[in-house]
Amino acid sequence: RNFFNALWQEYMLPSDPPPPTNKKTGPEAHAHAAFAKRQEDRKRRLVVSGLSCMAGTGLARAASTLGEFVAKGGKVDKLDTTRVLEDPSLADDHDLRVVKKNLLDLQARLNKLSEAGTDYGIDELAGDVKKCYTEDVFENEPVLRMKIAHRLDRWIGKIIVPIYEATCRGVSQSSIWGCMAAAVWARESSKKPYWPALVLGIMAPDHQKEEWHSELTLRNESRLPEKLKTQLVAGKRRAEAALKKQKLGQAEPQSQFLVEFLGTHEFIWVREADIVEEFDAVEDPNQGGGSTASGSKKKRASRSNIANIIGSKIYATAKEEAKWAFEEFELQLQDVGIGASENPTDEDEGYSFPVLCQSDDEADEVGV
Repeated sequence: RNFFNALWQEYMLPSDPPPPTNKKTGPEAHAHAAFAKRQEDRKRRLVVSGLSCMAGTGLARAASTLGEFVAKGGKVDKLDTTRVLEDPSLADDHDLRVVKKNLLDLQARLNKLSEAGTDYGIDELAGDVKKCYTEDVFENEPVLRMKIAHRLDRWIGKIIVPIYEATCRGVSQSSIWGCMAAAVWARESSKKPYWPALVLGIMAPDHQKEEWHSELTLRNESRLPEKLKTQLVAGKRRAEAALKKQKLGQAEPQSQFLVEFLGTHEFIWVREADIVEEFDAVEDPNQGGGSTASGSKKKRASRSNIANIIGSKIYATAKEEAKWAFEEFELQLQDVGIGASENPTDEDEGYSFPVLCQSDDEADEVGV
C-alpha cells in the first residue's frame, strides 16, 4: 500500500501545489491536504532511502531524465504545464542560464559515474540537485526559486520511489518478511551460543542514533503478528531502560537490536555486546576456542552443549538461511531502482501484451 501511495503521489500529482485557499472543506482543501501529505511522506522516503546507492543503469537513467527535464524547460512530465526554466518575463535570465548549466553539469557527472561503475548515494543526489538552484542564484527571485524547487523535488521523488520500495522490501528467509538491516551472529546472553540472525530493529545511544533506525524498527514491528508483538513488549522496555541508564552515565553506551534467529524464527531484543557483525558462515564465533578454566565440569558441560547445538540440523539450516538472506539483501541493493524489463537483452522482453494474446502455436512460430 505504501508503494502504491508513493507512486500515486509522484506520478498522479503535478509538481506545482495549488494556489492558497482559506477553505477548510471541498476540492481545494483536499488538494492542499494531498500536497502537504506528499511533502511529509517525501521526507520519510528520503530518510529511508538516503543511504542507498545508485550505480550503472540507475545513474544513466537519472542522467537521461535530468537532461530531458532541462530540454523541456523544467517540466518533469505532462502534468507540469509551464516551462519554469524559460521565463520571458525576466529582464535578465542570467540566473536561469546558470541553473540550466549546473543541471547539465550534474547530468554529465552522473553519466561519468555510471560509466565508471561508481556508486552515488541518494542523499548525495538530493544535496547536489539543491545546490544547482540555491547557490548564488535567485537572491531577488524567491518565487521562481520555489517553483524550480517544486519541479526538482518531484524529479527526485520519482527516482526515489522504486528505491524506497526496494529498501523497504523484506527477505523471504524472515518469517514475517522482515526488512533486514544486516545478517549477524547474535546470542540471547553470554551463557548462550551465537546463532545466525537478522537485525530487524535498532535502538541506539544518542551519539549513534540515525533517523532510519526508528523507521526500520517501526516497519518491522508493524509486520509482527499481534500476539508476538505483545510478547516482545517486555524485552523492548528493558532495552529502553538500558539506554536510559547509559544516558545517565550508569552503564557503558551500546545499542540494542531486535533480531530474528533463523532456523527457529524466534524474536528477541539483544545487546550490542551479544552481536558479532557481518555474518560469515565460515568464521563461526562458537568455534573460536575462547578461554575457559580447565578442570571445571560446568565449563565442560557448556562446551559439550554448544558442540551438540552447532552440530544440529537446525543450526545448519539457520546458517544456510542467513547466507540466502544476505544474498537476497545484496541483490536488492545492487543497482537499486532498475526495472527488470528495461534491459533490451532481457530474456523476458518478448512477453509483451500482444505476445501474451497469441496462442501457443502462434508463439512457437515466432520462437518465443
